[in-house]
Parts: sequence; C-alpha cells; structure tokens
Amino acid sequence: MRIPERLMPLILDALHDHGILDGSVEMMAGWIYTESAFDQWAVRYEPAFERRYITKKKFPDISGTERKMRCMSWGLLQIMGQVAREYAYTPTYLSELLDPRTNIDLAATILKKNYNKTGCWEGALAAYNGGLGGNRKPPYRNQFYVNKVIHNAEMF
Repeated sequence: MRIPERLMPLILDALHDHGILDGSVEMMAGWIYTESAFDQWAVRYEPAFERRYITKKKFPDISGTERKMRCMSWGLLQIMGQVAREYAYTPTYLSELLDPRTNIDLAATILKKNYNKTGCWEGALAAYNGGLGGNRKPPYRNQFYVNKVIHNAEMF
C-alpha cells in the first residue's frame, strides 16, 4: 500500500514539528489509515461520546449545532469536536478540521500530550483513541486499537 503523495509533506512536517512516533512515517501512515483510510472528508457522529461526555456536562453557551459538531469525529485522524475545543481550537466551525494540515497538526499535538502522560507511543495511541482512563500502562484498555495501528503501519 502507498501513502498518498499529497499527504507526505504534512506527515513529515508533523513528525518533525511535534517529534512524534519516533519519526516513523510508517506508523504515522498506519495511524491515519486506521482512523480514516486517508479520507480527509471522513466525518462520523458518535452518539456514545455524546451520552458519555457531552450530555453529562452542561454547556449553556453553545448552540445545538455546536453541540452536535462536538460529538462528531472529523477528518484524517478523526478528531472529536469536543477534544478539539479542549485543545483551544477556536475557528467558528469544527468542519475546518477537514483541512488535512489543520487536522494532522492538531492530532499530533494531542498525541504528543498523551505521550507525555503515558511515556510511550503505544499508550499515547491508546489514549488518543479512548482517553487516558485504562490507557496509561499496558495492557491498555484500547490494546486492540494499538494493535490495529501497528498492523496497518506494517502495510507501508
């Protein structure tokens, strides 16, 4: 399998700028492929996320549209709208996360923060996919996800 040429500069920039995944282009490609199969337009509503994270919290200052957008995963690395807002993503519309450069850069920022909390890339990936709870030390609650990223990385 080949990495889309249009994404190579973005992948290399993220690896260099954020110091993630030990500089492995293959791991980065495996991660993107796992999340969206390189589809920059991938969007998915996550009702379980909404029930667990959005409904429990009170967000009196947001519109109904913003509320739903925060419950969606966006773009190449399927960033949750709420997570983007927690990382101070301020554009008016979360749909701007569909821009590949924006998406990869924010995802790399999130992954690096998870790495700083878990101390390893596998833990960081598990936390990226399912939060830090149960994903700080092996065996990870989201071990299946980590294994999938590694398996997909081997295709490149």
